[in-house]
Amino acid sequence: MKKFMKILGSLLIIPWLWFDLYYATILLTATYTGTEERNKQQLFLRQEQDDTIITTTTTTTTSKIAIGFNNITTQQQLMLTQQHVTKKQQKQQLTTVFYNVFTKNSTDEERVKKIVNEQFSFLDQKRHRAVLITSIGHQLSDITNNASSPSLINITLQRHYERGNEGMTLHALWEFCRIPTNNNHATKVVYIHSKGSFHNKPMNTHLRKFLTVGALSKDCDTNLPDSCDVCSSRMSPFPHPHSPGNMWLARCDYIARLVNPQLLTMKNNNLPSLFTKKRQPQHCRGFGRFFYEHWVHSYPYVQSCDLYASKEYLWGYKGVPQNQTKWFDDHHLKPKQKELKPAPRFDFSDYLTPVPLECPTTRKNWTDERIYNYKHLYPNVTIDKSWWGNGYFQPTTTHQ
Repeated sequence: MKKFMKILGSLLIIPWLWFDLYYATILLTATYTGTEERNKQQLFLRQEQDDTIITTTTTTTTSKIAIGFNNITTQQQLMLTQQHVTKKQQKQQLTTVFYNVFTKNSTDEERVKKIVNEQFSFLDQKRHRAVLITSIGHQLSDITNNASSPSLINITLQRHYERGNEGMTLHALWEFCRIPTNNNHATKVVYIHSKGSFHNKPMNTHLRKFLTVGALSKDCDTNLPDSCDVCSSRMSPFPHPHSPGNMWLARCDYIARLVNPQLLTMKNNNLPSLFTKKRQPQHCRGFGRFFYEHWVHSYPYVQSCDLYASKEYLWGYKGVPQNQTKWFDDHHLKPKQKELKPAPRFDFSDYLTPVPLECPTTRKNWTDERIYNYKHLYPNVTIDKSWWGNGYFQPTTTHQ
């Protein structure tokens, strides 16, 4: 009888064991699937964080990339683009380009498109990962399908504004560099813009090419020494520290230290009225609209580098290389015209030649002006003798 009861009990337990086994299988499958989905989601978020920027209010979010995808979201584009990146590209840190394009009206569309084509022709898919475009004014049609750009570069229209300025694109670049995964010494960004699209003059055409080829050059990118935070065709300390024409490459860990590029236009910015009112020459101090050009060099401990070896061009428009074949050939800088060096590379007196009379040009006045700016723009940064201008300038005196 006992033997019979044991057999009966075993038979009754077997269905429950099968049920437990079935339930465990479902639970294990669900757990695996959930983990796999979470891993995919985390990977996607990491890629999204690496490849995108924090956007502000926009009027248009139309996007497309140059490898043939259309009518898809930016996130989808970025994931699809990963499939077209070569192994060699994956091994090296690629540079993200931020592009500001202005078009006044539909009449200017074809002319501005030629400017975009010209500038994008200097892109290099071995070094440039993506071009993130901010469009202002009239929106160009099909701007992301650019025939002159390499096919592996992701070109995306991030935002369009009917009205705006360079500060909007610089702000996007600044936010990109402040993302934790981008805030490092290896991650680099380039800022270029469609100079000459508003003022269609030969001098703007010459300056645009001169600046674009430097900012997108291998010399400023792959060959950039660790000691350089910013690199451009030319950096000038006068009339305020800036890269004339405002096109450059910079390291993200440096950009992340800078103030918000839109600080001067923000309410309650706690800055003295000297920074925002037009009662004195703003071009001398890098205030007003000139702040966007000054911004990347506005930090007291910036380490700048530039490329142009000749004194023919220092800043402004005087002496801009007009024979472009002398400056570069086949989209590369000619060795005799380039020499990557810390900037400013010339003596104090060399930069004074084209300085307007109303700008401070004595060593003391210029130094006092810079320190005053630093203390208000970066109140939490101690200004000591190691700031970049100390010891560089000689006590040369010119007109005051």
